[in-house]
Amino acid sequence: MERIGIFGGTFNPPHLGHQNLLTGFLSRLELDRVLVIPSAVPPHKAAPDLASGEDRMELCRRTFRDPRVTFSRMELDRTGKSYTVDTLRAIKEEYGPDSELFFLVGDDMLLYFDHWREPDTILSLCTLVASVRSDRTDLTELEAYAEEQFPEQYEAGRFRFLFIPPFEASSTEIRERIRRGDPIDGLVTPEAAQYILDRGLYQ
Repeated sequence: MERIGIFGGTFNPPHLGHQNLLTGFLSRLELDRVLVIPSAVPPHKAAPDLASGEDRMELCRRTFRDPRVTFSRMELDRTGKSYTVDTLRAIKEEYGPDSELFFLVGDDMLLYFDHWREPDTILSLCTLVASVRSDRTDLTELEAYAEEQFPEQYEAGRFRFLFIPPFEASSTEIRERIRRGDPIDGLVTPEAAQYILDRGLYQ
């Protein structure tokens, strides 16, 4: 049985906070692979300055360098808004019903989970793994949310919680720094920074 992590996001751009989170998930859960899946049209947020899917995919390749990482165009190639439940169904179909899926989210995403499309179906397809990555919340708050909102799935172990020492970085902050002409050293990998500069992204 292959243990597969799924790490999706807008990645506009991916930064060292994302890299730190992914490294922590890989080491704690003993995953065989992680699928990094940039989203096409994020359903829950407006993205007027969204870089192209091709640019964000290349930035992901320049950010996530672990050999266990596989990059997927699944959501970029899907027309219309992209929903996690559709992605999980497609992954199950591709990797087989015996694959064990772990969907990786940060604390901010988990606390909005009851508003996602078909959250009960999502929990039937994967284990939801949430991490504290900021000082704005803690594991106790995350566990209380999951137990209150999804008591049966919580009891069945469909939620996992990890503390991964946070690396504070924000895609919004990075885009704003680029627009101001401020440096982004230490927030993205050097390879990603060079690509952003060469392509003139977020200016």
